[in-house]
Amino acid sequence: MLTAGCGYPIGSSPTTGSASGSSVAGSVAVFTPSDSLVRGSDTPLGTWSRLRTELKKALVSVGFASGSIATTASRTSDDQGKAVRDFVDEASSKSSSSASSTSTTLVVAPVPQDATGDDSYGDLLTRTAADDTADSPILANALTLARRSGMHVVLMSNAVDGFTPDLFVQPSTARRIGRQQALKLVDKIELAKATVSNPRVIEVLIPRTNDATDADAFAGVWSVLGPYFRKGTAISVSGTLSSATTTADWESVVYDAGSSSSAVTKNAAKELASRLGDGDNGPTRIDGIVAMTDATASGVVNELKTLGYTGSSADVNPSISISGIVEGITGRRDITRSPVPDPTKGGSTSSAANSRWPIVTSFGASTGMLPRIVDGRLWTTVVEDIATTTMQTAKACARLDAGEKASGLASVTTAIVKGHRIPVLRPDLLSVSASNLKKTLIDPGYVSLADAGL
Repeated sequence: MLTAGCGYPIGSSPTTGSASGSSVAGSVAVFTPSDSLVRGSDTPLGTWSRLRTELKKALVSVGFASGSIATTASRTSDDQGKAVRDFVDEASSKSSSSASSTSTTLVVAPVPQDATGDDSYGDLLTRTAADDTADSPILANALTLARRSGMHVVLMSNAVDGFTPDLFVQPSTARRIGRQQALKLVDKIELAKATVSNPRVIEVLIPRTNDATDADAFAGVWSVLGPYFRKGTAISVSGTLSSATTTADWESVVYDAGSSSSAVTKNAAKELASRLGDGDNGPTRIDGIVAMTDATASGVVNELKTLGYTGSSADVNPSISISGIVEGITGRRDITRSPVPDPTKGGSTSSAANSRWPIVTSFGASTGMLPRIVDGRLWTTVVEDIATTTMQTAKACARLDAGEKASGLASVTTAIVKGHRIPVLRPDLLSVSASNLKKTLIDPGYVSLADAGL
């Protein structure tokens, strides 16, 4: 079970006091949803409880006093709007009765109307469906009141109809998750070296959530894989993808996942079996599978084993030696690499080649799938870079409280959000594989050896 308090996040290290050695004369109030996910081995790392904890650490590290940081978690958008309004009223009352006052920045992650359908993507996903955005008039009015009271507002994950923030922070979207997985797959199987006479065989499985999220996820995948399918150097054995496929054909790779993580896993296995065949004539060659989420990847891995596929991701370059994974992760030896046959020299039709374990990608870095990274069944799982997200958000809060603009940060760009061009922070997603699992998750103490099945 991963918890926000078990260590420092990916890429970070313990901090004491201000990173700059100075204090910030301001305050920050953080408002997030209550964690929407049922805690379990398939829970993605990106949770609101983790973000709240790490954001407070980051705020302290840039100079905010711990007593000047408040956090509130709400179950509904209306409850959140009331909490923001109450905070603003109380702060305004204190300010009017005090001879001095300090600047205040609100960091608000609006509660989505419904996140239960796509909870396999974690708490922090930006919901793009019209009915999933935070459109509570109560929250919009409370944020407007905060602005009129002189406070700054940073929105995170979801925008709010009728309000334009000082900064919009976007940890992840389905499109970016799909694109990141496709990029890692292309690199791993060296798709650029494939030829029309020896194409790579690829399948994409997206669990059905809502139309907007599913279409967004496929758009990210297809932005990377599309050119290879159009050239004929990538094919789909199931026929769900072809050279004529466009982003409008996203439903061809979506499967009915069910309403629970166990159903997602079970139905993913059934979907893969229907695409690859029942195995009566032996395994069908498959080089790579974009499984989209850890729950889907779990079903994919189970079914591949049932269908008779053998080996691991170590069979494809660049890779680690499975025999050295445990020793490398526990620090007893370096991780080694081995070459792969050049795909331009022609493929093999032997049963051994057809049964070779494919490269599987997913999202979530859940404890249930970390052991599958260690044993090579799962090549990589994507996760939000919470360390960078919280640190850059903390720096933005310090700038806003000092009367400066968030756009002054090098990591901040601009984009159109809800019809307005505003500063936006979009940290890169991280890909965790066996080669960096120790460095990114275990060494900082974020997960234990036991979590990784070691």
